[in-house]
Amino acid sequence: MKLFIPTIGVSLKLTSPATVKVYFESRNNQFLNRLGVYYPRLAYNPYTRKDYYVAGRQIPALSTSEKAIQKKYGVVLSGIEFCTLTLPAGSELTVSRIYLRKGVSDYDSVTFSLKKAGKDSVYGRFWIKLEDVNTLEVEVSRSVEDVKQAKIDRKKKQIEKELRKKQSLIDQIVILKLEILKQLNQPPVYNPDNLKNRSDTDLEYLKRQLENQLQTWLSRNQIKELLKGV
Repeated sequence: MKLFIPTIGVSLKLTSPATVKVYFESRNNQFLNRLGVYYPRLAYNPYTRKDYYVAGRQIPALSTSEKAIQKKYGVVLSGIEFCTLTLPAGSELTVSRIYLRKGVSDYDSVTFSLKKAGKDSVYGRFWIKLEDVNTLEVEVSRSVEDVKQAKIDRKKKQIEKELRKKQSLIDQIVILKLEILKQLNQPPVYNPDNLKNRSDTDLEYLKRQLENQLQTWLSRNQIKELLKGV
């Protein structure tokens, strides 16, 4: 058997149906509600260090669609701690959190994001205990390498976006500066090379200064028109 511990962002596709326990805990609330499962709000007792149920909360009646989802996913309410549901083969689960700590094995868990697979399919973020995770039969649909490449691509896009923003600021400053020179009847010559090493904050400040100076001759609307499309 080859050991495989997925990193955050790895996607796993179920190769067979999986029945898991989804616990009544705040991090599972939204996901459970999408399943049509509601339960009394849990409160924490600091003396016993245990959760207990707050009595008297009214549970809303299920809608037709919620009943249909429960039936589709084989939801079974099992006592007061959790419900079980069956995820169909082909469900895509993306690892979003792994919690393992020495001495607190009862809390070992993995949080997944379930991808929406159709109009009547449930989706969202939920956690299950490690004992259930180890029963899943899966194949990797998004590998560690894919996750690393996605991070690189996101960083690249972020850098490109920042560069475009900076270049746009520089272009606007050049337009404003040339317009000021024009209004002063001076030669319209301005070298923007010294702007490239300045921070975005400095460039924004310089742009505001030039806009304020231009308002001596032009209105705000005229200045906006001047910078339109840059």
